[in-house]
Amino acid sequence: MLKCNIKKGVTVRVKASGTAQDLMVETCALIQVVYRDIKKQNPEAAKGYKNQLLVMLLDADSPVW
Repeated sequence: MLKCNIKKGVTVRVKASGTAQDLMVETCALIQVVYRDIKKQNPEAAKGYKNQLLVMLLDADSPVW
Protein backbone atom coordinates (compact mmCIF):
# COMPACT_ATOMS: atom_id res chain seq x y z
CA MET A 1 0.00 0.00 0.00
CA LEU A 2 1.21 3.48 -0.87
CA LYS A 3 0.57 6.43 1.40
CA CYS A 4 1.79 9.79 0.21
CA ASN A 5 1.73 13.33 1.57
CA ILE A 6 3.28 16.09 -0.50
CA LYS A 7 3.63 19.68 0.65
CA LYS A 8 4.77 21.60 -2.41
CA GLY A 9 8.26 22.93 -1.95
CA VAL A 10 8.52 21.58 1.59
CA THR A 11 8.34 17.83 2.13
CA VAL A 12 7.48 14.57 0.48
CA ARG A 13 6.53 11.72 2.76
CA VAL A 14 5.85 8.28 1.36
CA LYS A 15 5.18 5.02 3.11
CA ALA A 16 5.27 1.89 0.98
CA SER A 17 4.38 -1.56 2.19
CA GLY A 18 3.44 -4.75 0.40
CA THR A 19 4.97 -6.84 -2.32
CA ALA A 20 6.91 -5.36 -5.21
CA GLN A 21 4.08 -6.46 -7.53
CA ASP A 22 1.42 -4.75 -5.39
CA LEU A 23 3.45 -1.55 -5.21
CA MET A 24 4.05 -1.57 -8.97
CA VAL A 25 0.32 -1.90 -9.62
CA GLU A 26 -0.49 0.93 -7.20
CA THR A 27 2.23 3.15 -8.69
CA CYS A 28 0.85 2.57 -12.19
CA ALA A 29 -2.69 3.29 -11.00
CA LEU A 30 -1.51 6.61 -9.57
CA ILE A 31 0.26 7.51 -12.82
CA GLN A 32 -2.89 6.61 -14.76
CA VAL A 33 -5.07 8.92 -12.65
CA VAL A 34 -2.62 11.83 -12.97
CA TYR A 35 -2.29 11.30 -16.74
CA ARG A 36 -6.06 11.07 -17.21
CA ASP A 37 -6.64 14.29 -15.27
CA ILE A 38 -3.95 16.15 -17.21
CA LYS A 39 -5.38 14.86 -20.50
CA LYS A 40 -8.87 16.12 -19.61
CA GLN A 41 -7.49 19.63 -19.19
CA ASN A 42 -4.81 19.65 -21.89
CA PRO A 43 -4.15 16.70 -24.23
CA GLU A 44 -0.85 18.20 -25.41
CA ALA A 45 0.39 18.56 -21.84
CA ALA A 46 -0.57 14.93 -21.24
CA LYS A 47 1.65 13.87 -24.15
CA GLY A 48 4.52 15.84 -22.63
CA TYR A 49 3.90 14.27 -19.21
CA LYS A 50 3.94 10.79 -20.73
CA ASN A 51 7.11 11.44 -22.75
CA GLN A 52 9.00 12.97 -19.81
CA LEU A 53 7.92 10.14 -17.53
CA LEU A 54 9.16 7.56 -20.03
CA VAL A 55 12.50 9.36 -20.38
CA MET A 56 12.97 9.46 -16.61
CA LEU A 57 11.99 5.82 -16.12
CA LEU A 58 14.25 4.54 -18.90
CA ASP A 59 17.33 6.57 -17.96
CA ALA A 60 19.51 4.52 -15.61
CA ASP A 61 21.06 7.75 -14.30
CA SER A 62 17.70 9.38 -13.59
CA PRO A 63 17.03 10.66 -10.06
CA VAL A 64 14.17 8.15 -10.01
CA TRP A 65 16.72 5.38 -9.52
